[in-house]
Amino acid sequence: MFKRTLVLKTELRNKLKETLPKQIEEFKKVKQAYGDKVIHEVKVSQVLGGMRGIPGLFYETSKLDANKGILYRDKNLFDLVDTLKYKNSEEPLPEALLWYLFTGEVPNEKQIESIVAEVSERSSSVNFENTEKLLNSLPSTLHPMTQLSMGVLSLQENSKFAEAYRKGVHKSTLWEHSYEDTMNLISVLPRVASIIYNNVFKNRRATPNYDPNLLYTENFANMMGFGGNKEIINYLSHYLVLHADHEGGNVSAHATSLVGSALSDPYYAYSAGLNGYV
Repeated sequence: MFKRTLVLKTELRNKLKETLPKQIEEFKKVKQAYGDKVIHEVKVSQVLGGMRGIPGLFYETSKLDANKGILYRDKNLFDLVDTLKYKNSEEPLPEALLWYLFTGEVPNEKQIESIVAEVSERSSSVNFENTEKLLNSLPSTLHPMTQLSMGVLSLQENSKFAEAYRKGVHKSTLWEHSYEDTMNLISVLPRVASIIYNNVFKNRRATPNYDPNLLYTENFANMMGFGGNKEIINYLSHYLVLHADHEGGNVSAHATSLVGSALSDPYYAYSAGLNGYV
């Protein structure tokens, strides 16, 4: 069991604020140096086949390599399985992977604990009442993925990005509001999914609240009725790390990126991705 430590919940955002200018500058240099370079020819058959095989998206967090397997920021997932463990955990922590995907750096113990604390704090700060009412009103025969998409959309009333966009904040600061929405959504997704699971498969069994003394997957297991089951917790940790990112080119990841590129907030974008995942 994880004993909560008081840390600054903004540690990851502060890290991003430090590293993003460097990434933006690198992006500008690549665009300036290679902007006119032709990287592919497009055939009619490719267009008619759904743009298959046409490189059309810059995506840096993951790659599915035919020879090297799944790569997260150029590191093989099998290597990261050991690198992203926390204390005595048998499987890598989703919280540790979250830091790594956002920053490109393997987090130290303090940084992992900051993510654990941030997720825990956010899980209780998001307005969840209307979403819970909605999910409990849905028939158990409705497909779980449909319910998940609806649940995510209902959380959109909490969007900091949408609020900032309406106020006309400068585009250069929108990433901070996107970060808020993204982290809030990540924090409450286990509860959304667990309510759906309990309603559909467990005769509307009550779903426990997020426990601040437990890690992310420990909470997920507990809310689905598997509290303390080490095998389930390890399975969830491994599964969430394995499926955390998908190169950007598959239907769901591409749909999320596409909707987000229109300056729609993360709730709209993630729901769109879910609708392409069923």
